[in-house]
Amino acid sequence: MSFVDSHDIELGTTDGFYLGVVDLSTCVTLTRILILYYVCPEETSELISRPEAIESQSLEGSPSVEGECVENSSTESGANPILICGARGQWQVIKPCLCNPGYQLDTSQDMCSECPEGTFSSELGNGPCETCPANSEGTGTALSLCPCLQDYHRAPYEGPSVPCTQSPGPPSDLRVSNVTNTSAVLSWSSPDDSGGRPLYEILYTITAMVGGTVTEFVVGEDGVLSWSPPVPPNGVILYYNVIISSSPHVGELVARIDELNDTSIDLYQCCGDVGGTFNIEVQAVTSVGGGALSLLVTVALLKPRPLCLLYSSTDDSGNSQQGAQGVVVGFGIAVAVLFLLLLLLGTLFIAFILHTRRRKVAAMKPATDQNVNLKENEAYASISLQLSDNAIYSVVH
Repeated sequence: MSFVDSHDIELGTTDGFYLGVVDLSTCVTLTRILILYYVCPEETSELISRPEAIESQSLEGSPSVEGECVENSSTESGANPILICGARGQWQVIKPCLCNPGYQLDTSQDMCSECPEGTFSSELGNGPCETCPANSEGTGTALSLCPCLQDYHRAPYEGPSVPCTQSPGPPSDLRVSNVTNTSAVLSWSSPDDSGGRPLYEILYTITAMVGGTVTEFVVGEDGVLSWSPPVPPNGVILYYNVIISSSPHVGELVARIDELNDTSIDLYQCCGDVGGTFNIEVQAVTSVGGGALSLLVTVALLKPRPLCLLYSSTDDSGNSQQGAQGVVVGFGIAVAVLFLLLLLLGTLFIAFILHTRRRKVAAMKPATDQNVNLKENEAYASISLQLSDNAIYSVVH
């Protein structure tokens, strides 16, 4: 007859222990003493690669062990998985590993495999891949999202499992009633095509169109700035507001013309006394309100009213456009005036020389009446001199 007795020994924090045996009876023979301890094995299971570790007596206060997630898996925090080697060498998982988005758990091989084409997985987890929803594209493998087809969309608050839809069609049967100077009643029917959305999800936007933006300007040589009505006008343009400020300091107001019923202004009438360089902006106004200010037009005014007027404009993209109205005409007029002045001075100089020479000749000859025949169709200039009571001399040139 044999008897086996076993005891669990808790070592605590000691570095070792002593084992003592006391023989209390001669009827008992101690044949052997066997000391065992449990070890959690090195293995890979549940997507975690685990090292070998010694059994802990209890989970509470037991030292934790770090493992490693297999390929295409991770923990929710992104750190390594945490385990404890429990009683009798059984692993206890504290922080598990999960398959990454685009992958699903393959239990047969204990790994994460790619979602096949036409399916997706959008979250960290060990569930199966989902089929791509309607109107989305599932080309490729390991998809975390099936993108919508062209012209299809998802609302910002909708998840990747929601089917893609199109924008709804325009409302039909638009009606206007009870029109006054300041209001109108609009009514319409739901669009024939909802785009795949429930009708209660369709939102309508009503936009009141203010005046359009003036973009085309012409600066005349007479100092008149004109512009073309905006295209599109966004309604009936009631009038224009013109803002004139000094350049280069935009904002130093020189003049403001409100409710102008014309598409041009005479800059010399409004700003001629000031002179200098000005920045000009024009705003079109409809019954709804004023549109955006036009591009900035810079005009240089000279005093007095010049032969030519220099201007420049800056469009929305910051590109500068420069021009000169009447430059060629003004230059031509200046040259013509200078030529006429030179011609007049030359004529007077020649007349003076001839006059002086004729006086010298007349002083040397006796005073007699002379008849001077003028050639037909020739132009002459004559200066008559009264030298004595009975003699008149004519100097012809």
